[in-house]
Amino acid sequence: AVLATMSAALPAKGLMGFKAYTHGKSGARFWVCLFDAADGRPRAVIEADWLGRMRTGATSGLATKYLAAAQASVLTIIGAGGQSLAQVLAVAA
Repeated sequence: AVLATMSAALPAKGLMGFKAYTHGKSGARFWVCLFDAADGRPRAVIEADWLGRMRTGATSGLATKYLAAAQASVLTIIGAGGQSLAQVLAVAA
């Protein structure tokens, strides 16, 4: 399996954190951990598989809102795998 992390801080909001994911034979798993920037105490631990799918789907939804023809009525999803449900929900919203 592989472990990867990405970290960031939002000093104006008093938060810091990281996203970690593992990838192995059974697929990928994602976690987001947020901490108080002043004292380091944990604020949230989020199982983020669905969170990532929603973020990716939201991109398609936003693009569709501004770029699709107003009379468009058909959506085709090809090769989106686990992302497909979030794509459809965001475009239909």
